[in-house]
Amino acid sequence: MLILFCDFTFVQNGLYCKMFFHTCKGMKILIFLAAFLAIGYYDCDALFYKKLLKDNNIKTAEQAYDWFQTINSEPTRTNPNSQPRDIYNYSRGWWCDEGAWLMQRLVLYSSKENCQFAWIYSKCYYHVVLQVFENDKNRYVTYDTRLKCKDCPTPYFKMVCSDNITYEIRHISFLRKVLIFAIDHNRILKYVAMKFRELYY
Repeated sequence: MLILFCDFTFVQNGLYCKMFFHTCKGMKILIFLAAFLAIGYYDCDALFYKKLLKDNNIKTAEQAYDWFQTINSEPTRTNPNSQPRDIYNYSRGWWCDEGAWLMQRLVLYSSKENCQFAWIYSKCYYHVVLQVFENDKNRYVTYDTRLKCKDCPTPYFKMVCSDNITYEIRHISFLRKVLIFAIDHNRILKYVAMKFRELYY
């Protein structure tokens, strides 16, 4: 009887040790994840955009465009950055694609309306504009941050070349939206993503 009791106690203690080991391992993982999220969220891009919108009282795509034009000047150099926040901090003169990406973020964190990019090509020229689906108008509205055109007709500007113009609409896919959300909310993920710029940008 004593032997059976000792065997049971040994097995029982062994189970307790296993449970304790797995609990510690799980706690370490939880602590690591919490630290990863907390450190990554500190001063992340999402907080930067929200502060920018709050400081300038931006709530709609049109307000974002109007504010954008008050600070955007003639670009004098190519921006080496690919992320909208870094583009904003680098200079106050943006090319068409840089301005479209930056305004897309302002719309995303203000009115949360759906956006898509329109690429306009000719033989020796290309241009990028942002199209925002505005619910009150029930249609896409085109914003050109480079040529300063709001609710532009299509086509709405004279091309440098006289060649035929072709349009390509680039929707923001679900995977791209997930990547944007993750990277905008975590600086660590953003740093890693910069190693794979083609995937994100």
